Amino acid sequence: MRGFWFGWLLVALVLPGLGGGNATAQPPAVFSAALPPSGFIDLHPNVGVFEDSSGRSRPLAEVRRESFVAFESQNRLSKPKVNSLKVLWFRFRLRNVHPSDTLRAVLYTGRHTFVTVMEEIQPGRPRQTASGGYWAGNQPNGPALDRYGLPLALPPGQTRLYWVRGSDYFRSFDRFRVELYSLPAYQLFMAEKTRQATPALIFFSAVLGSVLFVSLFSLAQALLTRDRAYAWYAAYLAGTLLWLWRSADMSLDLTPPLPNPKLFFALTLVLGYGIQLAYLHFLGSLLQVPRQQPRLWRWLRGYLGFVTLLMLVSLAEIAVGGFWRGGFLFYTVVSVLNYGALLLFLGLLFRNRHPLRHYAITGSLFLLAGVITTVYLNRSGFQTSSSLTRTPSTYFALGTLLEMLCFSLALGRRSFLHEAEKQAVQRQLIGQLEENQRLQQSHTVELERQLEARTEEVLEQAHRLEAQHLRQVEQGFEQKLAETEMTALRAQMNPHFIFNCLNSIKLYTLENDSATASEFLTKFSRLIRLVLENSRSERVTLATELDALRLYIELEAMRFKNKLTYSVTVAEAIDAQYVEIPPLLLQPYVENAIWHGLMHRPGGGQIHVGVEQPGEDCLRITITDNGIGRTAAGALKSKSATRHKSFGMQVTGERIGLINQLYRSQTQVKIYDLVDAEGQPAGTEVILQIPV
Repeated sequence: MRGFWFGWLLVALVLPGLGGGNATAQPPAVFSAALPPSGFIDLHPNVGVFEDSSGRSRPLAEVRRESFVAFESQNRLSKPKVNSLKVLWFRFRLRNVHPSDTLRAVLYTGRHTFVTVMEEIQPGRPRQTASGGYWAGNQPNGPALDRYGLPLALPPGQTRLYWVRGSDYFRSFDRFRVELYSLPAYQLFMAEKTRQATPALIFFSAVLGSVLFVSLFSLAQALLTRDRAYAWYAAYLAGTLLWLWRSADMSLDLTPPLPNPKLFFALTLVLGYGIQLAYLHFLGSLLQVPRQQPRLWRWLRGYLGFVTLLMLVSLAEIAVGGFWRGGFLFYTVVSVLNYGALLLFLGLLFRNRHPLRHYAITGSLFLLAGVITTVYLNRSGFQTSSSLTRTPSTYFALGTLLEMLCFSLALGRRSFLHEAEKQAVQRQLIGQLEENQRLQQSHTVELERQLEARTEEVLEQAHRLEAQHLRQVEQGFEQKLAETEMTALRAQMNPHFIFNCLNSIKLYTLENDSATASEFLTKFSRLIRLVLENSRSERVTLATELDALRLYIELEAMRFKNKLTYSVTVAEAIDAQYVEIPPLLLQPYVENAIWHGLMHRPGGGQIHVGVEQPGEDCLRITITDNGIGRTAAGALKSKSATRHKSFGMQVTGERIGLINQLYRSQTQVKIYDLVDAEGQPAGTEVILQIPV
C-alpha cells in the first residue's frame, strides 16, 4: 500500500513540473505503480498534438516531421466542420519506473470514428498495438474491451513513445481527450456512461415504438382505404423509424454499426432525402394540393426533382470519396436553400382551403424545427451533462412526436369531417329518396293513366281491326262471288252466239248455198274459238276484241244478205296490241244496234266503231248506227228484239257493274239518239268510257 501511494506521489510531483514546453519538449508521464481502481489520469500536459487538414491519409513517417503543439483545451473541444474529415495526431511518452510490474492501462480518447495507437520501442520503428473507434472495433492486441477502450502495456523500467491517430468523418461524436484508466476504472466509467444514457434510451424506445405503431396503422389504412395520403405517411414514418434508430444507435452504441462509414452516410442521405420526398407527397395528398393549388404543385414537383438530384450527387460524392474533402460551404448553401424552400412551401400552404391545413402546417413546423435544431447541434458541437439533451437526434425525435400528434388530431378532425359529410350525404340521399318516391308515385299515377288510355286505344284498335278484318273477309267473299258471277256471265254469252249462228248456217244449207255456208262456217268457227278463249280471260287486248267484233259483224252481214256495212277506226296514238279491255264488252251493243236499229231499215244500214284515247288512263269507244232509232224500235215491239234485249243487254249491264265492283273502276256507258236535219230519228250512238 505504501508503494502504491509513493508511486502516485512521484507522478504528482513530476507532472506539474513537466507540463509546459514546445513541440519537442513534452516530458514523459512517469508511473511507478498500477493505476488507481477509479478515476483517470489526464495526459494532456504530456501530449503534443498536430491537426492534419490535408484531407488524405498520411503515413506516420511523413507526419512525425510536422510541428506538434501543446494539447490545449481549445484543441480538446474543437469539432470538425460538417461534410469534412478531421484528423488529429497525438504524441506522448510513458515511463514505467517500477522495477518489476508491467503498467497495464486503458487509453480513452473519446467516441470517434477511427482511433489507432502505435508505439516505438526502438526509435524510428513504430508498430500498431491497438485500434478502435465507432467503425473500427478492437484488434486482437490487448483485452477485448469495447470500441473505444484501447489497451496499453508498458514493461517495467521502460520508456516508450506513443503515436495516436484519431479521425472523425462528417461529425464528431465527442471531444478529443487523452486519458488513462485502469481496467476496473474504465469499466466503472463505461457503466456510469450507460447509466447516464438510460433516459435517452427510454426516450428513444418510446419514440421508436410510437413511430412504429403509427406507421403500421397508416400502412393498414392505406391498404384498406387505398388512400395515398396514408401510403405516403407510412413511407415517411418507415424512413423516420430507420433514421432515428441509426441516429440513436450512433449516440448510444446499441448495436454494431454498418461495415463502413461510407455505407452509413449513404444510407443516412437516402433516408433523409427519402423522408423529405415522402413527407412532401403526404402533404400534397392530404391537403389535395394538385387540385386546389395546381401551380404550387407544379413548383413542388420541380423542387422534389431537385432534391432527388441532390441526393444522387451526394451519393456520387460518397462513392468517389469527395464527401470527406471539405464541401462545407456547398452543403451549407444547399441546406439553407432546402430549408428556405420548405418554409416557403409551408407559407404558401396557408392559401390552401382544405380544413386540415392548420394541423398539417403546425405539424410540419414542429418537424422542421426539430430537423433544424438537430442539424445545428451536429454542426455547433453543443454539449450538456445530460445524454438526452446532448444527443442531436433527440430534437428530431421530439419534432416527430409533435408532428405525429398533429397528424393524430388531423385524423380525428378528418374522421369528424367525413362523418359530417357522410351525414350530409345521408340527408341528401334521404331527401333524394323521398323525392324519388314522390316522383315514382306521380310517375305511377301517370303510367296508370297512360296504361288505361293505351288499353282503351288498343281495344278500340282491336275493334277496328276486327271490323276491318270482317270487311276484308266480306270483300273477299264479294270478290270471289263477283269473279264467279263474271265467269258465269261470260259462259252465258256463248250459247247466244251459237244459237244465232247455227240458225244462219241452217238457212244457207236449206238454200243449197254451200259456198256461202262454208264461208260462214269458217268465220263462225274462228269466232267460236275467239269467244271461248276470251271467255277464260279477265282482260284481252283491244286488237283481239276488235277481231272478234269484225267476225261477228261479218257473220251478221252475211245473214242480212250484205245489206249491212261497217267500219272500224282506231286512233293512231293507240297501240291496239298493248291496250287491254274486258272481253266481249262491245259485241252486245253492236248486236243491239243491228237487231233494234238496222233490222227494220228497208235498205239496210251502216255501223261505225271508233276508238279514241282522250286521256292516259281512259279509252273511249263509240258505236254508231243509222237505224230507225230506239223510239221506233220500241213501238214495233219486236219479239225477237225484245228477247235479244232482255238477254244480251241485261247480261252486259250486269258485267259492267261487276267489273266496276271488282276492279274499283268507273266504266261508263252512255246511249244517245241521233236525228237528222228535219228532226227525224237517224240512228243511235253508244259511248263507252273504259279505264285502262
